[in-house]
Amino acid sequence: VMEPLSLMIQLAYFSNFLSKFSFVFYFVIQPVFMPMRLEVPLILKNARYYWAKSLP
Repeated sequence: VMEPLSLMIQLAYFSNFLSKFSFVFYFVIQPVFMPMRLEVPLILKNARYYWAKSLP
């Protein structure tokens, strides 16, 4: 029996753009048998806006 080396945690937020109050949070924790890296994807349009806003 293999023991898991780490846990994979997924957290996502889904929004319905047609309705103001329709949203869902998605959260999952599961064991992983191989090491994994942390990945935080961003929407490039928003990332450029916040990057430019944070510059002096």
